[in-house]
Amino acid sequence: MATDQTEAGPPAIHAVRFAAGDSPVGRERALPNTLRLVGEGTARVEGDVLILQGRKRSAFGITDDTEQRFPLAVLRDVEQHGDALAFAFDPRDGERRGGAVLLWAEPAAVTALAAALPGRQSAGHVPGLAAEARFEQELLLATPRVWVVPGLILLNCAVFLLMVRSGAGWFDVDGAVHVEWGSNLGTRTIGGEWYRLLSSTALHFGVVHLLLNMYVLFSAGRIVERMFGPGRFLFIYLAAGVAGSLVSVTWDPWRNSAGASGAIFGVYGALAAFLLVQRGRVPVHVLRNLATSAAVFTLYSLANGMAHAGIDNAAHVGGLVGGFLVALPLVVAVPRPAPSRRTRMATGVAVSATVAMLSLAAWGLQAAHSPMETWRAMARLMEAFPAGEDRTIDRFNEVVQQSQRGELDDAALADVIQSEVLPFWVQLAAASAALTPPSLAGDRERHAFLRDFSANRRDAFTMMVAGLRAGDVQQVAAASDLLARGEALMGPAAE
Repeated sequence: MATDQTEAGPPAIHAVRFAAGDSPVGRERALPNTLRLVGEGTARVEGDVLILQGRKRSAFGITDDTEQRFPLAVLRDVEQHGDALAFAFDPRDGERRGGAVLLWAEPAAVTALAAALPGRQSAGHVPGLAAEARFEQELLLATPRVWVVPGLILLNCAVFLLMVRSGAGWFDVDGAVHVEWGSNLGTRTIGGEWYRLLSSTALHFGVVHLLLNMYVLFSAGRIVERMFGPGRFLFIYLAAGVAGSLVSVTWDPWRNSAGASGAIFGVYGALAAFLLVQRGRVPVHVLRNLATSAAVFTLYSLANGMAHAGIDNAAHVGGLVGGFLVALPLVVAVPRPAPSRRTRMATGVAVSATVAMLSLAAWGLQAAHSPMETWRAMARLMEAFPAGEDRTIDRFNEVVQQSQRGELDDAALADVIQSEVLPFWVQLAAASAALTPPSLAGDRERHAFLRDFSANRRDAFTMMVAGLRAGDVQQVAAASDLLARGEALMGPAAE
């Protein structure tokens, strides 16, 4: 409403601060500041015009002084929440579209400005925008700077580049390199190399694996870091990564796994814990958007993991549940109260309990595979098996092709098989037969496969050498049939 300035005096000029334009909670709607106003400024109403003065940021990040005038007739959807004020505006003269503005000021100034602006509400307006903005501002004030997530991304990328230099490959993965760098190979981890539970969370199988995980960490991690603060967030991330690795190695102790996905799922678990504990303080629209995006990501990732055998869903589930449980006692209200002795003690108890539980789980896992001497011995044989299998079969096929081309006679072929192929299988068969069968059913299955398969290879190649030296075609054919029957032993236990 226009006023008579002769009677009322000059218009009040209110000191304000404009929103930066980025949403720390990742809403589907950007913060309402389409004019790119930033920093400190002023607002006043003169007659039928709202005048905003401040600085405007260009597309290149340069700021210049600006004055924006809005006829009151174009303003709509005014909302007030504490010291936050938001409003939308229709296109002004010469403009093709309207926009929105968000600003902060002293509560009295916000009240005065809101009273001077029109009360027109558009049909599609969703109330509560100022409340959401206020919540976002509280997050920014609680954690002004996010540094853990960028640091983790830099760490993961640096480790990946160093691994590439070591031969890991950008796309073609060499699992042996990952084992040397600390991947979660169950035979090593359960055998006592527990650092792999954590080190594996910084390793990735190829650049695509790395980029996908880092994108998700960047998208969700910054929000959760602001909610919990850098210290709590880092602890939740690491604890969830270890929990995911523990569940993975428990589910399949023979898998060679790596990646930050378990820890990243823990970030979503922490988000769920925050939204659960703070559900009465988080604006409804923010709560709905965050919960929906987290649920979509989690369900899609788990479904994708069930559809593709190479994805470690056990680590995903372990990280998700672990992150949720670890984060529950670490949730602090926003706006964050001043640290107190009670808060610090509660945090210390939660951290100590988490470390104790993870340590107890690791001890129980190792106890389940006892005696450790048997486990370590079988683990060494299972690790040697894939490389030995590839090396001896490749050499066997090579010399058979040489024989077929007439480059080797039967006696020379028998000598190569006896000296370069057979010894590995003789040693492996003897070592696996000497092992005491493990206590767990899955370990017994692996042991039985290793014992039977190595014995099959030993017997088949021994028979083939004898047949070649005797010139017995039928014995050589029988040896080939025995090799083929050995292939039927290959299955999940051989993977």
